Amino acid sequence: MHLCFKSIELLFGEGYKLSKYKDLSQPGQFACREIVTLEGPKGKLKLRVLGPARKETQVELSVSDAKRVGIKPDLRLSGDLTGTPGAVLIGSAGSVKLKSGVIVAARHLHISSEQANIFGLKDGDIIKLQSEGPRSVILENVAVRVGNEHDLELHIDFDEANSAMIENGDLLRIIDSKHTKEKDSSNEQICDINSAKQEKSLPDFITESDVIELGEDSDLLCSADAIITPLAKDRASQKNIRFRKL
Repeated sequence: MHLCFKSIELLFGEGYKLSKYKDLSQPGQFACREIVTLEGPKGKLKLRVLGPARKETQVELSVSDAKRVGIKPDLRLSGDLTGTPGAVLIGSAGSVKLKSGVIVAARHLHISSEQANIFGLKDGDIIKLQSEGPRSVILENVAVRVGNEHDLELHIDFDEANSAMIENGDLLRIIDSKHTKEKDSSNEQICDINSAKQEKSLPDFITESDVIELGEDSDLLCSADAIITPLAKDRASQKNIRFRKL
């Protein structure tokens, strides 16, 4: 939950200042000691406030939590609050009735300008990410948010993370990107999202979805020791796609 200055004073008292509990991974962002109760048509939730204060109050819920309290929020990027549902917030000194501001946060990747240059990404790009493990998934429609105050980190909610068994510190791979100003959706480059200093590399794990996106009678570049799934090989044979290991 992010609060504006007006909401902070209404909830905690005139002139009140948020107190830091611990720093978050994004530079300048921190979790606060303050807890606010959100009240919806069907129930209540206790939510921790995140600082610093923002221009607008914004509440980000998972789909599960939203259903629990009887709210049907839109899937939005942070800051896109027009037309979203509201809720009642209750603090230690008062309450706020929000007319709007409750959302389910869309998947997004925070990344600095320097890091974005390394990965060939731009603000507003839409990328696909692939996780590993027993519940490997492909996360589509991940928005790229580039900023000087950002650091490389994927933001998804608990519902998404739990369903795919993704935990903090896990690595995901960029398997496709759609640029805002360029219609280039090539997936020949693949990157681990774990370090701003890591260079782009050729893919070392090829799935059927990688082959489906390519045109017929084409080449797919991959690393010399790449693992190619049986379904990917079958699909490549149907489309006359050649694997070129470099």
